[in-house]
Amino acid sequence: MTRRARAEVEVRRVALNMDQIQQYRPPPNPSKETDPRYRQYTRQYGEHCWELDALPPNVLDQLARDAITEVIDPELWNEAQDQEQSNRELISAVSENWTAVTQLIREEQT
Repeated sequence: MTRRARAEVEVRRVALNMDQIQQYRPPPNPSKETDPRYRQYTRQYGEHCWELDALPPNVLDQLARDAITEVIDPELWNEAQDQEQSNRELISAVSENWTAVTQLIREEQT
């Protein structure tokens, strides 16, 4: 059985915008004349384009972290982390006592 969750999704452009191009100065590439968006793009941005992966990995990482941090509810985040830690401890306890756990389950089934 497959269930599909429905959720509202907001897509945000995190990188690469003109402010970041001016700040980090990645190497420019010539715009592709074969691209159907070429004319509109060159009117708006000029003859050059830039590749996202030209930014250093640590910059991309920080841009992503900053964008995520902006939308996280710290209280809910901390609650989720606490629940995750509690689950880890429970799994660890079950693992350490596997024989007793399986015996208990077998007894309940009979």
